[in-house]
Amino acid sequence: MHCHDHPTPTAWVGIDIRKDTLDACLLPDNGKPRCHAFRNDAPGHAALLAWAAAHAPGAGFCLERTGAYGTALATALAEAGRHVSVVNPARIKDAGLASGHGNKTDKADARLIAQYARDRRPPAWHPAPAETRELQGRVRRRDDLLQLAARAKGRLAVPGLSAAVRESVERTVALLAGEAERLQSQADALSAASARLREDRALLESIPGVGASTAQAILAELPHPRQVPPAQQAAAFAGLAPRQ
Repeated sequence: MHCHDHPTPTAWVGIDIRKDTLDACLLPDNGKPRCHAFRNDAPGHAALLAWAAAHAPGAGFCLERTGAYGTALATALAEAGRHVSVVNPARIKDAGLASGHGNKTDKADARLIAQYARDRRPPAWHPAPAETRELQGRVRRRDDLLQLAARAKGRLAVPGLSAAVRESVERTVALLAGEAERLQSQADALSAASARLREDRALLESIPGVGASTAQAILAELPHPRQVPPAQQAAAFAGLAPRQ
């Protein structure tokens, strides 16, 4: 799909995301705010689109960058041709503190996100290419497995483990590490099969201190440099404070 930039909306829907639910607040260009809850699944995303279209056909959508729970929604909105902005939660929190918003409820959070979008008019977010999303899934799963392996390995330091328990923990660690290695091989194969990913990875690995694992993580998680040109913006996207 080819993404186009849209005119900046005058009405905004702020969306507070939970694992299973979405709380949406529509701030129209005139009239009262409207709030509604939806399920965080494909039918819920379609219902959200229909609800917004019924009340403000040209509305834009804004949500916080919350990882896996929001990615499917943001992708669905973008693929439906809507202006969707994905914003660092710290920016919205700072805006809320500056405006004196202290209440923490789902509806209040959704309205605060909508107010942030109305006042700041954040740029449109575009989904990564399918190959990048697939790489991201494999890299994230690899990292999950490595964390599980590290936690399991920590069990070996517990005093008084019986031989049977120690053997079980060691088998679990080996299983998790082997599965992580398999995911790493799949990620390597995927980036090697794509000319774009292959070239970008080679450029990243040419930087001193950047190895294969770091390069894969950057390719999977950061937008393309054309979307986040300055290093300061890339650091902000990652939630980091850069320093010399």
